[in-house]
Amino acid sequence: MYSYAIKQNNSNAEYYFKLAIVFSLKGFGNEAENCYERAIALEPENPTYNYGLAYLYYTNNKIEQAEKLAKFILEKEPDNLDAKALLILILLKENNIIDSGKLVRETEKENSANDFLCYAHYIYYAKLNMWKKALEPIKQAIKLNDGSIDYKYELAKNYFYLADFEEAEKICEGITNKAPKYIQAYILAAKIKLQKQDYTAAQSILEKAMKLDINSHEIYTLLGDINYENENYKKALENYKTALSINPNEEKYYENTAKCYFMLKDFECAY
Repeated sequence: MYSYAIKQNNSNAEYYFKLAIVFSLKGFGNEAENCYERAIALEPENPTYNYGLAYLYYTNNKIEQAEKLAKFILEKEPDNLDAKALLILILLKENNIIDSGKLVRETEKENSANDFLCYAHYIYYAKLNMWKKALEPIKQAIKLNDGSIDYKYELAKNYFYLADFEEAEKICEGITNKAPKYIQAYILAAKIKLQKQDYTAAQSILEKAMKLDINSHEIYTLLGDINYENENYKKALENYKTALSINPNEEKYYENTAKCYFMLKDFECAY
């Protein structure tokens, strides 16, 4: 299938590395992992191959394997900034605030030269809800990599939590103009409109987002919020129940349905 891009050579580590990248871009995570593992079997200490697999493990939520590989890379290359950034993110996924914080402090003087490390610092402060402190590293990440839509979305989110809704809204508009399928920017823009109590505009934005993903629990929750604020409790309940059916592990969604039942005077279901 991919012979048009890479000539097959199953004894060549670089072949498997390139094929892993292709599989990753196509969204075939398991196949990409397999190719990285084959490349590493041929060149066990290659930091590029190990980093690629470590990052893939991280995105696939295989945190223990990701941490092991990131630390292995840093043993071989102590100054590898990408590996340091990845390790910060891995530790944060493990809720290891102490060790991730230590690594953030150790790399404070290095993050100005590496956008991924800036991003990792931003995620650390964001996890602690230190949004003022988070602002500088995400701005620096964008300065180093202005083409990253993800970084710009995070900047918009940062401004949202700083209650600078005008700046957040402006960035969201820029994202959706440049990347019309970037659904999180629509969702954030709708949240901003909700904060401004502009429910009509929020609903219009969410309707656009729903065309991109009809199974987003976030969209249904926000639609529920709009209907609840408009005192349309029956419709809000319908929205919240849909969100709950998509993501039954979110405790807040149970609270949302309960408050609707209460307002509808269905006290048995409310409790």
